[in-house]
Amino acid sequence: MREYRFPTFEDGVNNVGREDQIPSTSLREARNVDLLVSGQTAKLRRRKGRERVVAGVGCHSGVAGSDFVLSVDSGTLKLWRDLTQAPEEVATGVGEVGYAEFSGGVIWSDGVQSGIVLHGGATKPFGLPAPNGARMSGHLRTAVSTRESTSLR
Repeated sequence: MREYRFPTFEDGVNNVGREDQIPSTSLREARNVDLLVSGQTAKLRRRKGRERVVAGVGCHSGVAGSDFVLSVDSGTLKLWRDLTQAPEEVATGVGEVGYAEFSGGVIWSDGVQSGIVLHGGATKPFGLPAPNGARMSGHLRTAVSTRESTSLR
């Protein structure tokens, strides 16, 4: 990792003064760097960043389980068991998704469709289908589940 040496910035960040009148002992902005001060010099070092693992268009509603990743990409809920492989399509026509974790995996729902992704990546339906596949404005949908010794209902 490359480091650059600068005079110390003992006045810190000055983001209120005029840009052309910032003294050399101040910084205007320091983004994604660590400032390491030692004596009369300071080192700026890049922070570790993030690496794009999966590319998509319009990605949102992501969650990571212990052995899988779920996210919505262009209206399709996708499941990655291995990020080096192509994802499996779990559901299409999906909106904003909410997740609830339980000991066996993750329950997902967008208010119209819902399902379960078990640890290991197995998928199965969950709940009752929405009437006519649409949400009614002003009405809330709720679900109640109970656990018996042999199954999840």
